[in-house]
Amino acid sequence: MQEIITGLEKTFNLYKPPNRIGDIIDYKDNSYLIIGIERVRFVAKKLKVTYTCQNLNVPHVLRPEVQPFDNYTEFYVKIDTKKHFEQDWSYASDDLVRLGRVFGHENHYYRWLMYTDLEFEFTTLKVSGLAQLVYPVTRRTLMEHKRKKLDLVLIR
Repeated sequence: MQEIITGLEKTFNLYKPPNRIGDIIDYKDNSYLIIGIERVRFVAKKLKVTYTCQNLNVPHVLRPEVQPFDNYTEFYVKIDTKKHFEQDWSYASDDLVRLGRVFGHENHYYRWLMYTDLEFEFTTLKVSGLAQLVYPVTRRTLMEHKRKKLDLVLIR
């Protein structure tokens, strides 16, 4: 049985436009629709991207559900490839923007949730994505949690 949703990894020469969400890839006599981006990294001066794809050759009866993106914020990171490779990271295979990583922006904290686009602007790679606010726990909530965890009762 063929999978409806699968991951495909593609390698691109530097500065060659990578495939984007909505593009169709032909691979092993099947057509795949790119529905997401899982991983983005440089390996040996090439861009390696792992995509989430839907196999268009497999019939299915799954009903799509609408995903609410109301509580997400769009962000992008620009990566200067010249500086990246000058720092001798030419063979590093770490993700350029790790999903789940927390970052600060304008006195707030956000967590990267998903990639939404990749594009080259001359020698700069622009990685776009969605992030969600991360709220710190208040001292009061923390104390209540500690009391519950230790099974303490406040006697007045």
